Amino acid sequence: MACFSTTGNLHPLSPTRVEAVIALTWKASIEAAKVTSSKDQASKTWMSLPVNIRRRMVPPLSDNSLGNIWLPALTPLIEMDEMVELNDYAKLVRKTVRKVDGDYVSKFQQGDAIGISQVFLETFNEEMLTMIEDCPSYRYSSWMGFPLYERDFGWGKPTWVYTLGVPSKWYFNLLPTRSGDGIEAWGNLSEEDMQQFERNPELLQFASLAS
Repeated sequence: MACFSTTGNLHPLSPTRVEAVIALTWKASIEAAKVTSSKDQASKTWMSLPVNIRRRMVPPLSDNSLGNIWLPALTPLIEMDEMVELNDYAKLVRKTVRKVDGDYVSKFQQGDAIGISQVFLETFNEEMLTMIEDCPSYRYSSWMGFPLYERDFGWGKPTWVYTLGVPSKWYFNLLPTRSGDGIEAWGNLSEEDMQQFERNPELLQFASLAS
């Protein structure tokens, strides 16, 4: 498990901080996997992120509404070798997150079975369904935007906040730093991949690492 924080921004796309960190860590993870994987292993990958839909619903829900009110943002299955530059990842992440818009959410709100099926078929085509289990699926979860450090249960505000992640490979959990100007990203990769990940020069331009 590794932790890093960054306040860096990508140019010229200017994605959100979460999109920037996803693009950066996803790229570093794939580059690590290319070094450690054998030639007969999968050459394709995909990424998923739960997206908070409170403000995307009609009418929008309060930010204080409780529950798992989210829908998945899923990239298509992509060839690892097709993704070269950091902006390639940033563009794909940005496009994927923005697919979860008002129209996307309304199909679920209205119970539009045909519309829902079309949404998923755009991502889960026949090729992806046959290969998805064998491909590295980089899953992200973001707690950014939640006032975690403002909560006081009677003992004062917390000095540090963390949430239990999913104990599986290729998983990243994003949380705010206490100062509010950075992101902590807790990643779960294989030991071999993590060794390569932590040495990634592009990653080190934006992040400080801790074990």
